[in-house]
Amino acid sequence: MSLFTESKYKIENLLERRLHYENCVELNGIALTALYYMEYLATVSEIDFSSNKLSSLGQCCHLRCVKCLVLDDNVIVSCDGLQGLPLLEDLSLRNNSIFLYEGKNVLALF
Repeated sequence: MSLFTESKYKIENLLERRLHYENCVELNGIALTALYYMEYLATVSEIDFSSNKLSSLGQCCHLRCVKCLVLDDNVIVSCDGLQGLPLLEDLSLRNNSIFLYEGKNVLALF
């Protein structure tokens, strides 16, 4: 089983157990390498993806109601995918390898 397929099954398992009224989802420390089915988490307001192996945030665009997003301790290299999250208030990206934001070199922005 590939790492991506394994991540897919882990998220499917969470979705099967998730109650529809949950506002907080913890998917931390389970070695996710990719995000799947994010459209099913569109109504969740707090999500913790910390301590995984995520490098891309492209699927985060589906998290339309997220207010708090924790992405610490991954291998994220770009913030692309976080644009257009209208309710996002708290974002944590500690201990990542972010190099690009909106297609621009982060170091060039400072």
